[in-house]
Amino acid sequence: MAGIDWAQVARDYEASVLDRPRLTTYALKVAEKLRQHSVAFDGYTDEDTRSFWQVAGREGFFKTLFNDKTGIDYQHLGYWLLADTFEINRHADRKKTRYGYGKDSFSVRHGNEGNARSMWVLLSDGRLARFDSRRSTVGVAGTYGGTYGQSSDHRVWGLMTDSDILLLDHKTREVERTYNNRQGTGYTYGSMISADNYLVTGKKGAGCSKKLTELLKKHGLQEERSPRSAREPERPKLPISQTYSLTAEQLQNGFQFIHTFRNGTTTTVNVNPNTRSGKIITVRTRQSGEAEAIRLVQR
Repeated sequence: MAGIDWAQVARDYEASVLDRPRLTTYALKVAEKLRQHSVAFDGYTDEDTRSFWQVAGREGFFKTLFNDKTGIDYQHLGYWLLADTFEINRHADRKKTRYGYGKDSFSVRHGNEGNARSMWVLLSDGRLARFDSRRSTVGVAGTYGGTYGQSSDHRVWGLMTDSDILLLDHKTREVERTYNNRQGTGYTYGSMISADNYLVTGKKGAGCSKKLTELLKKHGLQEERSPRSAREPERPKLPISQTYSLTAEQLQNGFQFIHTFRNGTTTTVNVNPNTRSGKIITVRTRQSGEAEAIRLVQR
């Protein structure tokens, strides 16, 4: 057996098209089901905005002058978390900087720190939204231990764009780095979702759809599906022609192998990531369309 052909997965992904209307409809159904079962929200959109203005000291005149109160930021909307990332950065200069002359001189060491967080959420009304926050502080430490700094804070809500949705088609990557060089010392750690990360699906938008399904499963809910008889005629069950034993790693990460039919022809079988043990797959020959059922089990 060979591993999944991820190059082919990437080609299939690039050839696919994001079905935004279908995803929007599914998000509305998931939100409705969560509301029906009174599932608690993970937070509210206006809470982060309110705390930002209080920290920035801009309650009142500036808040009224520069902000549109009709945006998501000022609506008391509950949300359920689909995915989130964070990043923390710390840096201190290697050398101190000296100011002044003689007895009046003093030295300081410059540094900065930053915190960032992004959230992909399902709003209570079924819309898909994203929240981004970033806080950075630039400060100095003086000769006698005194410190002071200047901070900036940026927080914003917005409805998910196509690009925001497509990011969920990629794995979340952990980031951890420390350094100690001529410029100074510091570290970075957190997590990130980037278009450069590995794909988790071969279809655009499927990552977001999977997150919505996982949200239902997390709370013991499942999307209701009509019986097979209502969707299509019942097909006769095929006997199991062969059983393949796979390792737990192969079932989790996905694999590819060749299956040989009774008539001697072969076909390539792709085992998708996170396949459960005991799954039955129907495979067909390309020439005649003859079908056989195979079972995948964990060793």
